[in-house]
Parts: sequence; structure tokens; C-alpha cells
Amino acid sequence: MHNVWVVGRNGKEKAVGCARKKSYKLTCMLFAGKRKLLHVYFFLFCGTLIRLSYLKTKRQAIVGVKIRYYHLKLKLMSGKKIIVRLENAWMAIEGALNDEEIIKALKPYGYSRQEILKGKALYNDADALHNNRSVKFSRQRKATDHFNHARLEAHAIYIRHVQLARLVVPPDRTRYPLLHLNGSRKRAFTEWLSQARAFYQNISLIAEELARQGVTPEELEQAAAMVDAVTAARVQQNAHKSRVQQSKEERDAALEALNVWMEDFTRTVRFAFAKNPRQLEALGVAVKS
Repeated sequence: MHNVWVVGRNGKEKAVGCARKKSYKLTCMLFAGKRKLLHVYFFLFCGTLIRLSYLKTKRQAIVGVKIRYYHLKLKLMSGKKIIVRLENAWMAIEGALNDEEIIKALKPYGYSRQEILKGKALYNDADALHNNRSVKFSRQRKATDHFNHARLEAHAIYIRHVQLARLVVPPDRTRYPLLHLNGSRKRAFTEWLSQARAFYQNISLIAEELARQGVTPEELEQAAAMVDAVTAARVQQNAHKSRVQQSKEERDAALEALNVWMEDFTRTVRFAFAKNPRQLEALGVAVKS
């Protein structure tokens, strides 16, 4: 290995191996005041980390949107599947009841007219409960819209009164905490309701100051009544949600009973009319190729 002579920091020459030449030069750069290049590399490295973090956050946001869209699409698909299942059941049951030849062919397999009428009763229950659930869900949406509208109206007046109260009441340790004037207004309903109720329950402490700003006692009473109306609307919304959930459970149970009956009926029909695909088509049963 040939030695390479380099000049050290003290001005004297030193002999180093070729393999150590690059590391020795880097050391000389660090101690010779050429640290700017390393600073540039450091900032580039930090910038790369920040960009990777941003891209990760962006990907997470995109994935979250896709998941919400998938769940919404899944709900719509489930609603359509229920309608399709009910239509298929109606076609098969009514097709069998309106054709005496089909009833005669199915009777040896245990499906007489009375047995098929039992399937029709299961269909009627499932269809009625599905329609009932749709009606109750529509009422729930109306109750939700009413609650949101009532809260927006009450919040607008409440915020105006809070702003006026902050103008006329100096920050102190007595009235400010009682009126919940510190901090921002909460977004969660229970916390927002707690702030609004505490404000109007203790509004008499600053009624005179607000009167000088043109706020009458009647206006304060009306605002308090609007907050109470929001509470009542919330109770109605929760009641409708409970009814919708109960109707959904009843509908799902009826659909499950209908599905069990239809699965056995469909297997029997396929076996009975295996050599007569036109009868399967008349009953709405898909013909396997």
C-alpha cells in the first residue's frame, strides 16, 4: 500500500494509507470550518422526514375517505339487496300459488298449498316490517333535522348574549365562572347544553348590565326557552333512534325466517323441476348453466 502525504492542522506533513485518505480529508473539513456542507445535508434530511410525514398523513386521510365511502356504499347495497330478496320471494311464492301444476309437482316434496301459504305469511311479515322500518327511519331524519335547526337558532342567540356579557362583565372569580364565560363554546351537545343552561340560570347576575345594552328580560327568557326546546328535540331524536333500531331488529329477524324458508323452498324447486327449466324461470329461480 502506497502512503499518501497530507498536511495536518499543525502544518506538518503526515503519511496515511490510501484507504484512510477519504476519512482523513473529511476530518480535516470538519476541523477546518467547512461544516456548512454537513448543515445542508442535515436540513435536506429533515426536509425529507417532514415530507414523508406529510405524505403519510395525506395517505391516511385518503384512506379514511375511501373507508367512509365504502361503508356508505355498503349500506346502500344492503338496502337494495333486501328489496331484491323480497321481490324474489314474492315472485316465487305467488308463481307457485297461481299455478296448480306447480303445486301438484311440489306436494310430494312437502310443499302443499298450505305450506306455501306459510311462506307467504313470512313474506308479508318481512315486507310489512321493512316498510315500517323505512317509515320510522324517515321520522328519525325529520327529528334530526328539527334538532339541528333548533340548536343552530338557539346557539346564534346564545353566542350573541355571551359576547355582550363579556363586554359588560369584567373577568372576575365570581360571575365569570358561574356564567361559563371563560374559554370557547363546546361542540359536544352535552357540554354545550351545560354551558348554555348555566349561563341562563345565572343570567340574573348581569341582567341590569345587559339591559343597558338593549337586551330585555323577555329576550333572555325566550333564549332560555329555546335552549329547553333544543333539549326536548334531542329527546325526541333519541326516541326515534331507539324505535328505528328496534324496528330494524324485528325486520332482520323476519327476513332471516323468510330466508330460511326460501332456501329450502328453492332447493326443492330446483330438484323438482330439474328437467323443466321454464318452470324455474316462471318462479324467478335462476337456471344454473
